[in-house]
This record gives sequence, structure tokens and C-alpha cells, in this order.
Amino acid sequence: MKASLWEGDDGSNSDTTNHNSDERLSDAGCEFIDPLLLTPEAAAEMLAISQATLWRLVDRDRIRFVEFTAAGFRRPVRRFQLGELQRFVEESTK
Repeated sequence: MKASLWEGDDGSNSDTTNHNSDERLSDAGCEFIDPLLLTPEAAAEMLAISQATLWRLVDRDRIRFVEFTAAGFRRPVRRFQLGELQRFVEESTK
């Protein structure tokens, strides 16, 4: 069975394996600065879905987001936690 992006080579969820989580995500084509908070674009890309589908999942309370006010933005900024995306994938595959 192929390991997920978040599992080590031995199937564990440890970052102490040969590849850390940033390298695994980069290998999957996901490029971002902070692996803890993802833009909607990066989150949708990571899940291999459109942004419209991502927002539909948010509207249906399937995926939660973090909302905060950032300097230079008029509206609150919405970001997705990596752990939340992991939870969604794990629950969707059961």
C-alpha cells in the first residue's frame, strides 16, 4: 500500500523519517511558505479539487478554515490548516 503524503516510509505519521513533511508536499507539487496554513488555492491543489469544490465543502461544514485579519487586507483572510486537510482526507477514505 502506498503511503500518504503525511505518513513516513514505514507508515508512521512521524516527521523524523527520511523525508520531512515539507519535502513530501513539495514532491507532490505543493509549493507554499508555511505548511501550517495554506491559501485556498494551495489547499484545493493539495486535495486535487477546484476552489469552487473546496468552498462547497466549507459551506457543508466538511472542511474548516482559520479566519483572521491581516495587515493590508480589507476583508478577513481565510487559510486552511494542514491538519484539517489531513482529517478531511482520512474521514473521506473510511
